[in-house]
Amino acid sequence: MACIKLRNPSTPKSIKGWLLVDDLGLPRFWATVWADVLKANMGLTTRGHHLYAVERFYQVTDRQLGSGALDRMLSELDMPALESALSSFLASLRNDGSLRGVNNNQAWGSARSFVADTVSHLSASSANEYSKVHSRLLRLDRLYSQVSPARPKPPVAIRALPAAVVEDLYEVFSPTSSRNPFRTEALRWRNFLMFLLRAIDALGLETKGKHVERVIESLSSIIWSVGDMRNKYGDAHSATSISTPPTKAEAGFCVNLAGAAALYLLEEFELSN
Repeated sequence: MACIKLRNPSTPKSIKGWLLVDDLGLPRFWATVWADVLKANMGLTTRGHHLYAVERFYQVTDRQLGSGALDRMLSELDMPALESALSSFLASLRNDGSLRGVNNNQAWGSARSFVADTVSHLSASSANEYSKVHSRLLRLDRLYSQVSPARPKPPVAIRALPAAVVEDLYEVFSPTSSRNPFRTEALRWRNFLMFLLRAIDALGLETKGKHVERVIESLSSIIWSVGDMRNKYGDAHSATSISTPPTKAEAGFCVNLAGAAALYLLEEFELSN
């Protein structure tokens, strides 16, 4: 059972090309009809790709139900058996994709098209038969049009800055560093907190299931709230003399809030390492 290419000089040009044969070297009947009649306009390369995929479908069915089983199902328009065969083929493609890391979507699409085209062709001679088969074809389309045997997505590559770069950034953002370019204590703590929060994934801090999980989830809004206070009352955006300054309690609250959150993230990171 194979997908072979007829190329002998004595072979008539009209029948040269790709062909599926069974264990006895005989052509796969409905695959030949499909390729030569129903898909006669396919180019040579495209024909080869489709027939190779259909041969895989034949092989899976032969192993499960015996040689020639797929052609018998198609000839008898045995729709339940065809649905079962397609399901088995889909499972086979998914397993193959997982093991070899390949994408089998093209093979799946070829098998679906082969079954649908052949069944439609066979049922067209009888209006009564066509009506029954058409409803089963719609069922097949609903069952399988949205599924695919695509290989699993590879894990996201881990990207990390070199340790020397992280240490240098930490020194720049540290509120007590002489290299920190921000002028006020509130601004230094606020930006230090933002730096740690942006890097939380890289730091690898695990908070899920811990008592502070919901608090950590709210850190982003805390940071931006402190930032709003800084933008409204700070001097970094050329605040005028008519700006209403915050009270001592409000300013202290924002500074301490940012500092506490930053210290928590830092200590958790040190404990985890």
